[in-house]
Amino acid sequence: MSQPLWQPKELVETLKPLETRGCIPPIQGIGIDSRRVSKNDLFVALPQDFGPEFYPSTAPKSDGHRYVQHAASSGAGAALVTRFTESRLPQIRVKNTLKGLWSLAAKSRSRMTGKVIAVTGSSGKTTLKEFLRTAFDCYSSKGNLNNFLGLPLSLANMPRDTRMSVFELGMNHQNEIAPLARLARPDIAIVLNVLPVHLEQLGSLDAIRREKLSIAEGLNRKGILLLPDDLNDESVFAGQVIRFGESAHATLRLVSKNNQLCAIRLDGKTIPFKIPNPNRHRQLAAAIALACGLILDEDTGKMTDRLQQQDISIEGRGSLTQIRNVTLIDESYNANPKSMQLALQNLLDQSVKGRRYALLGDMLELGTKACEAHSALAEQCHRLSGVWLVGPLVSRLAELLPKKKILGIAKNVDELPVEQVVRRLRPGDCLMVKGSNRIFWQHNYVRRLAEQLEESELLHESN
Repeated sequence: MSQPLWQPKELVETLKPLETRGCIPPIQGIGIDSRRVSKNDLFVALPQDFGPEFYPSTAPKSDGHRYVQHAASSGAGAALVTRFTESRLPQIRVKNTLKGLWSLAAKSRSRMTGKVIAVTGSSGKTTLKEFLRTAFDCYSSKGNLNNFLGLPLSLANMPRDTRMSVFELGMNHQNEIAPLARLARPDIAIVLNVLPVHLEQLGSLDAIRREKLSIAEGLNRKGILLLPDDLNDESVFAGQVIRFGESAHATLRLVSKNNQLCAIRLDGKTIPFKIPNPNRHRQLAAAIALACGLILDEDTGKMTDRLQQQDISIEGRGSLTQIRNVTLIDESYNANPKSMQLALQNLLDQSVKGRRYALLGDMLELGTKACEAHSALAEQCHRLSGVWLVGPLVSRLAELLPKKKILGIAKNVDELPVEQVVRRLRPGDCLMVKGSNRIFWQHNYVRRLAEQLEESELLHESN
């Protein structure tokens, strides 16, 4: 049997509880969702009000204390609470359960002797994290657990013998990245990009830049900061800074051939690479992952083999599937002006026998830049066979495109049945779906679209 993640004595010493009730068993994992806890996990009962240190956007919709008994029935070994509940489950009472979770995360990080890589950026964080995880074959946060809840949860669940880990740091308000970075204490911190995302909350691109660069606050003097070669850092970090890009002054040179990234050059070493389903942001993620391998003196040969052999596909972030000979590109998790343009270019670059279509949704939280950002998509959309437009912002493209290019306009996905989209498609066609999270992703629109494609009689007949 594997060593417990948390021994009872260590758990109590770390949490410094006000009071305990019952016999705390060895803990195998930490969970905040009573539906997903496993045998002998510690269930953290989160309150609805986190207090002034944390943003309300991260708070759960209901009080976790209501679910302590449900966690017990799911196999939990104990619960972390601010008040004792009627459940017979052993309970550890603290003043603030979220702070308790952060304490466990900090302790887990302090007992780890391996290396930590932290990633932030306006777009592509999860993709880069997954490429790093695959290349290093290491522990990482799951999905996009990157905020005041997700990062400490990932750290608190980090196995004791972890030699390498990768974490994603996200934000949508000021003063979020720095506390997360100080908690993760990375050896390498990466700012992938700075784009006009969350402008409504932060006000300007410069404010977003400062927020992303605050990841450097988690680095010690021996740490390394990786930045794009076109990003002004204003000397936010006194230690080693490595600039990546294709310019002559980039420390980490990204080498292109036929407009496709194919190799990296760092400290006189050149590493060529190939990955399945290549596009610009996936190739950039592979390049940075290999660069981190060089920096940490890892076996980059094994890393390139892993990246070449595994098709890293992340639902909603550019995953590509073939259904009834129709290519479906799922970019529905989120959108900003830069990622939208890259996604459209990737669609245009697809080698398909049929037509290229885009189902586009609003890009949200752009503030006063919203109209300009959506209008800028017209040039690429002109080159497509047709587009569907969902949302009041992106629908303005209808004024800039020929009528024959507009296949449908809807205020929301409820007004655009998946059947209407599928009826247009034939074998050999390619469809890309992209918009902000609330447009398609939260409605499982692409999954429903895929199911309808499987069932389409027209596609059956064509086959």
